[in-house]
Amino acid sequence: MLSWAAKWLGEDEIYSDSLPNYAVFEANPEYDRYIIETLWKMLDEADIVIGHNLRKFDDRKFRARCLYHGLPEPSSYRMVDTLKIAKKSFALTSNKLDFLATLLKLPNKVSHEGHTLWVKCMAGDPNAWETMIEYNEYDVELLEEVYLKIRHWDDTHPNVAVYYNDKVRRCPTCGSDDLEEEGTAKTNLSEFTEYRCNCCSKISRNGSNLLDKTKRSSLNRNIAR
Repeated sequence: MLSWAAKWLGEDEIYSDSLPNYAVFEANPEYDRYIIETLWKMLDEADIVIGHNLRKFDDRKFRARCLYHGLPEPSSYRMVDTLKIAKKSFALTSNKLDFLATLLKLPNKVSHEGHTLWVKCMAGDPNAWETMIEYNEYDVELLEEVYLKIRHWDDTHPNVAVYYNDKVRRCPTCGSDDLEEEGTAKTNLSEFTEYRCNCCSKISRNGSNLLDKTKRSSLNRNIAR
């Protein structure tokens, strides 16, 4: 791993680390234990981690380097993968982060020269490292913007409401309590009140079945026939 960048959702500060930050880089430019350790600490603190192709690439690469360096796994965290949301929810021409940014009228990713940039970084080129870090950090900002616009389409999103220590009805996707009734939703045996979040637009529903026991019993008999 050459570098990493991350931020806490909704905060301005971007945290990052890269190989040249450590004196060992000059003697061994491939020694990445120190930046793996700083990333480990961030992940150990997180409840939910958001990334693009997080499940199949970033998280597995991180775990591979932990294994190599003999580091234990960090404390558990849930994952939200914007690539998975894009693939499952839409039929887009491309599911790349840059394409999503264009579609959502957001600024595009920082451009770079491709694989050559990585080679120059490993050779210690300071200009290449400046571009790499800029690219890495802006990706985090862009990811946050994309996530905020598509998160309500994710039907497997972790329930954020459980992280609030109160009894207020909250949006399961963003935790907002600014909810508005949107009528009801029906299943074969149930009917629930639906709510739309005025913060992220997610539709959620009350867990209480609106149908009385007599009605449910009748529906059960009808289905059994």
